[in-house]
Amino acid sequence: MAAYVVGGALLLAIAAAQLPRWIDWQVFALAFAGFGTLLLAGATLALVKSSDRNMRETRRLAQLAEREQDARLRPAVMLWHDVEWFSNVPHRNHGLPFHNTGGGPAINVDVQVYWHAGNCALATTSIGPGERTRLFARKPIPDFAETWGLIRYSDLLGRRWETRFNIETGPDGQPRFELRAYGLSALLPQLAHPAGWELDNALPRISVPPDPVP
Repeated sequence: MAAYVVGGALLLAIAAAQLPRWIDWQVFALAFAGFGTLLLAGATLALVKSSDRNMRETRRLAQLAEREQDARLRPAVMLWHDVEWFSNVPHRNHGLPFHNTGGGPAINVDVQVYWHAGNCALATTSIGPGERTRLFARKPIPDFAETWGLIRYSDLLGRRWETRFNIETGPDGQPRFELRAYGLSALLPQLAHPAGWELDNALPRISVPPDPVP
């Protein structure tokens, strides 16, 4: 565009000597060049704004893709209401039912169960996304009157996750599972029981990676 404007201005200046004197064609040529420069500046500004919009949109799409990828990789291992486990009263103190409700595999799942007189570890394993399984205790859990536990596991990126739970006996005499906290180990409060198992405004404490800053 600049070349066309300058060329047009030069042609007008050359032709000025041959054109009628009632118009100052040299001034007109200079005005024409200035108008062209103004148009060029406007086009450049529009191009810059368009580029900024494209960059913002590209950044937003990248953030959405990152968020979706994180959700696909994120494991979430919870206790679940396994009807068979609940009905098999004589054997349910030998293990607990777990469900990976997340989108990614839970690797090296390590479960520790505590009660006031002792504790025990459950068999270590990995649990695929959506998979339900039962992990067996290394020694029997005496009862579920007041029991709490901690599940630690990794995702495919090597990040460590935690799920904290309580098990209490309900009014019907059946164990009742309660989720108390879930998230990245580094983001959860590193407090011993019962402080680390306290609810956050009557809700489980959830500590997951924050969304990228726009």
